[in-house]
Amino acid sequence: NHDLIGLRRLGFERCTKMAEYALRRTRRALGREASAFLQQLPNQLRIESHVLLVHGGVRDLQQYMVTPAQVGENAKFLLEDHPGARVCFFGHRHEQRVYEVKGEAVRELPTRGEVALDKDQVYFINPGSVDASRKNRHKLAEYAVFDSSFGTVEFLCVRYDAAATEAKAAAFGYRISPLADRLYTLKRRSASLLRGR
Repeated sequence: NHDLIGLRRLGFERCTKMAEYALRRTRRALGREASAFLQQLPNQLRIESHVLLVHGGVRDLQQYMVTPAQVGENAKFLLEDHPGARVCFFGHRHEQRVYEVKGEAVRELPTRGEVALDKDQVYFINPGSVDASRKNRHKLAEYAVFDSSFGTVEFLCVRYDAAATEAKAAAFGYRISPLADRLYTLKRRSASLLRGR
């Protein structure tokens, strides 16, 4: 979604003010070569006959899949749009998750260590986020290792220097200053009031 916003193919409607600030900077800084590369990337990628990669939902790349009902709905879309796919990796939520879908039933499985996947079921897997800037509890880079031949996914996380990373983002103009933060808040409130008239 940030790639598409940076390319002006999506607007800022669903952005936090921090994200909008960084994306406005991205729009100004993005060069032709980088834009051309991002333009040609697919919204979905089937990497094996049974494995699909998406950003948010199967049909809505900006959807946050946070409830079993949303996962169940996307399982139906997966079946309709990608017959044979039974493992769908998704992101957007920035949290490690694995959901198992058996018919109409959806259950969330623990993400500690290795998870064995039943070849007869459908799974929605979020490997987590390497960028910890949105995390309050811990500042760890999260990822997952998927072994399609053994049908397992292992959830891992490692420490990294989140403070140094944030300092670099601020130094290059991708983090909002306190003054700009207040101005963005006032601007959004004013726009909201004008829409309410």
